[in-house]
Amino acid sequence: MWHNPAKSAIYLAASLLGLIITQHYSLLQIFAAIATIAIGVNWVFVNAHVQGQKLFASNTADINNTTANPHRSRLNTRSQPLSRQRVTKLSNTLVDVSEILATEGVKIVLIDDNKRSLKYLCGFYVLWTVAKYLPSRWIIGLSIALVFSVPKLYYRHQDLVDARINQATGILNEKAQVARSMAEKHASTAYQQISTRINGAVQSPKKTQ
Repeated sequence: MWHNPAKSAIYLAASLLGLIITQHYSLLQIFAAIATIAIGVNWVFVNAHVQGQKLFASNTADINNTTANPHRSRLNTRSQPLSRQRVTKLSNTLVDVSEILATEGVKIVLIDDNKRSLKYLCGFYVLWTVAKYLPSRWIIGLSIALVFSVPKLYYRHQDLVDARINQATGILNEKAQVARSMAEKHASTAYQQISTRINGAVQSPKKTQ
């Protein structure tokens, strides 16, 4: 992302604008408005073009609404915006993406990788908690802003960020190792104490007899 700044900026602006518009208008209203504007602008443009040709042409007999249409070349071109090949390619892409998401989701839910599932558990819990206090549109808007801003900041300060991440990872690994050692030590001590008490309880009835 941001390898092409102009395209990335357009995508960011379009995403945020779409989010703001859908907050005030329904999808049906947006579709009807876009269709009305597109048809209305083209109707005025085509008729103005036709009347202009009739006004300035020397022989108006050969001019009609069909031949004078400025979109005649596009109308005569047999190009298909939704060709069978494009639809098939798009369908295959959607199926592949859905399959990958479903497979990864199953791995996360069924704890294929303990650390990875724990990360997603914490992430979804944070999202669940934040969703209680912030509207969904705010969360989506912040997510879009982060998706477009974080990579840009990372590319600018990649060395510093990598160094900090490696440092934090090392500290966390050390803390985790210490905690694991302490847990194993306490578990071993508790096991020995329980074993001692069980042995003592087993031997006590024998002495009483």
